[in-house]
Amino acid sequence: MKKSIMIILISFAAVFLLSAADGQKEWFVITNHLVYPDDHIDLIVKQDALITMIIKEIPSNNFSSTEGMPFYLNGEDVSPETTVNSSHGRKIATWNLTSNTSDIDVKVTAGSLSHSTGKTVDYVLWFDTQYDNSGTDIGFEVSSANTFEGSLYSGESIPDTVSFEDNGIYFKLADDISDDSYPVGDYTANVTIEVTYGGDL
Repeated sequence: MKKSIMIILISFAAVFLLSAADGQKEWFVITNHLVYPDDHIDLIVKQDALITMIIKEIPSNNFSSTEGMPFYLNGEDVSPETTVNSSHGRKIATWNLTSNTSDIDVKVTAGSLSHSTGKTVDYVLWFDTQYDNSGTDIGFEVSSANTFEGSLYSGESIPDTVSFEDNGIYFKLADDISDDSYPVGDYTANVTIEVTYGGDL
């Protein structure tokens, strides 16, 4: 509705301006068309960047599932040297991102996993952003207890717009935790993801 109103207002403004100019230059009537010689109308249009992001956690119905949460911290699929499922670790979530600009900055703040006893565990997250022609995943890595800030895309092959769906977010441990100093029970962490456009369109 706002777009329709805006178009109507622009149309009225154009009629008013053309009528006000009557008498300054000669109007010619040709087959019911008005021709205004030696002049033109400059249209100036600006559209802000639009970004839509959706994060979808993958539920795990049982601990034998190959992806999703919850999962075992001592599982082979999240070990620091994992080769199970993916070298990036266990797929725990997906993210969708759509934007009319690729000049996008990403900020991810990942807190360490924490047990109720105060014991903490560091980990690494991997975010898929795109796939090259060979199917190789391209993305960025975030270490816990740190903040990642950077451009969504870098290099020479940067797209004009962004549109991807269900790209993977993966988890693996930063260090081995096989010793007895890590208590059993639940470990939780908060991860904050911010996406902003970096400049004018």
